[in-house]
Amino acid sequence: MGYETLANMIEYNKEMEELGREESTNPTECPICGGALDENSRGDKSCPIDAIIWSGGIWR
Repeated sequence: MGYETLANMIEYNKEMEELGREESTNPTECPICGGALDENSRGDKSCPIDAIIWSGGIWR
């Protein structure tokens, strides 16, 4: 993971803290590119561009 990617994820987490707990546990945008997330049948969300997955409250 590059420095810019890490910096974007940190900034995203700060923004989510400001929005409140409910919205931060249900993201709708990728923290890296800002694109919309896809949702699979298990309820995990993923970014088709950056190939990261939101699962169990953390990005993987």
